[in-house]
Amino acid sequence: MKQILVILILFFMSTACNAITFESNSIGNESKLSAAELKKMQSRDFYAHVTLEIMEGKLKGTHVFKRKPEVKNQLMQIRVNKSPEDKEGASKPGLFYIGTIAAENPDYFLISLSKNFTGVIKEGSYPSSRNPSPFVIQNKNQSSLWKRAHGKLQTHSDITLSEVGEWLAIRGKREVRRVKGHFTDQVEFTFNDSNSSLSTETVAVKVTFSIVEVYRPKRY
Repeated sequence: MKQILVILILFFMSTACNAITFESNSIGNESKLSAAELKKMQSRDFYAHVTLEIMEGKLKGTHVFKRKPEVKNQLMQIRVNKSPEDKEGASKPGLFYIGTIAAENPDYFLISLSKNFTGVIKEGSYPSSRNPSPFVIQNKNQSSLWKRAHGKLQTHSDITLSEVGEWLAIRGKREVRRVKGHFTDQVEFTFNDSNSSLSTETVAVKVTFSIVEVYRPKRY
């Protein structure tokens, strides 16, 4: 009798392992991601970045801010307000937000950048709304006169989602997907030193991003 039980247990364990392997291989075969990126996504090692193209002024140039998995308290997200039961979501208020990210240029640190919009996380363009949150860049160059640039969006152009990837299961019973997009707005920057305001300028800023949306299903 014991031998029969042992045989049955081994049979069910083998079947379960085969099912898990098949599911994992199926995800890898169907995914548009490379095997390396798929592995990173599933292990929560998300590659994410935002690029600021500033057309003129003190910050003129292209500035790239990348998420580094080994650094804590970084935030790059896009989401809409939806319930745990609603994976795709109807057209609702949404938020694009970046915070505490260092630039490839070691002088600049992006303290915060956000944009409110109404829509869904699908390819397309969605209207934005007024945003009370500041757009703040810190300057770590000790020889520079200004220490922080506080920006206010003067226009509220649409946000365009150019690519929305497939959902991938990760640890913690969550799912993630890649979201890429862009928007361009006029931004009024006020440059400050440690004690006072130095100057103000309004410039066009194009924001291009590749970040990750996270879905947390309802737990029963």
